[in-house]
Amino acid sequence: MFEARGLDIRPQLIAKMHKIGDNKTADCFKIIMEDEIGHVRTGKNWFDYECGRLREDPISTWQKAVTTYFHGTLKPPFNIEARDAARFSAAFYKPISG
Repeated sequence: MFEARGLDIRPQLIAKMHKIGDNKTADCFKIIMEDEIGHVRTGKNWFDYECGRLREDPISTWQKAVTTYFHGTLKPPFNIEARDAARFSAAFYKPISG
């Protein structure tokens, strides 16, 4: 459920690695980021499938799960581009972010 947070952190790590001249690690983080997009997309597809099977709205179901099991608010910045690539739209997380 919270794997998408990894998408938000990676750009900052990549920028830090470039800043200190560690381009090899930055390139590795880019590969990890692409993998993470696929992981989030797969999880989102299964979540949507299960919500459909149960005849539940995916957005409200996800928001309810987050507010039930996650303490605090979802904090920006969000990597909108990566989240969109994973088909995890802002409609899910933006209304409950701080």
